[in-house]
Amino acid sequence: MNLSDGLTISQAAKIIGVHPNTLRRWEKEKKLVPQRNEPSRYRLYSYKQIGDFLARGGPKIKIKWGYYSAKTARVEELSLAKKSIDALVSFEATTYETSVDKELLALLEEAVQNGVKVRFIRNLSSPEMKLRAKQMEKLGVKTKDQPVRGLTFSIRDGKVVRLEIPNESNRDRLNLIIHDSKIASSFSLLFNKLWNES
Repeated sequence: MNLSDGLTISQAAKIIGVHPNTLRRWEKEKKLVPQRNEPSRYRLYSYKQIGDFLARGGPKIKIKWGYYSAKTARVEELSLAKKSIDALVSFEATTYETSVDKELLALLEEAVQNGVKVRFIRNLSSPEMKLRAKQMEKLGVKTKDQPVRGLTFSIRDGKVVRLEIPNESNRDRLNLIIHDSKIASSFSLLFNKLWNES
């Protein structure tokens, strides 16, 4: 195959919508193996190969779902975060449990001390929420007031999105956890737009 007959790794990555390092990893995993140009040894992907790969579904998005308590979801998120958490919390997803608040505040404090930047957008109309926001501010967590209703979401480390949908009891909530940096980027744009408006 001549260089003119195929796509370089950068070109193929752009078409598929992934980083070139992802294609290198997929090559090692035998998911998408390019041919090598002689004598340069450049990786070359044929248009047909890329088309077939995309027709099979291309890159897979890892989705985990299930019913979690608000506490379980937040604890898991805080324990896994390495860089940042941005969370938009709807009025419907707000709870006022003192014991849970104490535990979550301790986890927030630990996360912030480990360098994790945490921001919340939530409705601060109630005295309980204003108090919680003040407690979190002392830890270095920023909160902005917005009358949010409906869906709650968070973005962890710019890579993982958690969508939280409360049910009637407001105890256990359906959580969709999506491991996909492109989807996370879209939610980050929305979060930052709302953050800058408040």
